Amino acid sequence: MHTIAAGDTGFGKSVAMIRMAYETTLRWKTRTVVLDFGAGWRSLLNAPGLEGHVEILQLWPDAVRPLRWNPMQIGRNISPETQWRAFADVFGGIAQLGVKRQKQELLEAMRTLYLNAGVLVDDPKVRGGAMGKGAGG
Repeated sequence: MHTIAAGDTGFGKSVAMIRMAYETTLRWKTRTVVLDFGAGWRSLLNAPGLEGHVEILQLWPDAVRPLRWNPMQIGRNISPETQWRAFADVFGGIAQLGVKRQKQELLEAMRTLYLNAGVLVDDPKVRGGAMGKGAGG
């Protein structure tokens, strides 16, 4: 189950969610993973009966318990070409890259990187044997 609480400051979201996580984890003996934007969830790590069932990952730079994820790592259940282009679309939108020039430069830089790393095995440059001449040109 995935749950999110959204609302204004001071309405008790954190208190309610910590209590819900505690009760459900204790009762169902499941694993609870919390993506934390603040520091309030740390008390759940030492809650009675939850030893080894709670993992808290903090979502800010230099966090003590950071979420470690490489968005450029190709997933197991997706083709490299699909993920490469999807990442460029998402990142380009977030970074507000210009569609005609900047996004195309990002796509080409990532393509070169993935070609050199041997990830894009179905790329025409690989299939055509042009890799010896340099992936970027």
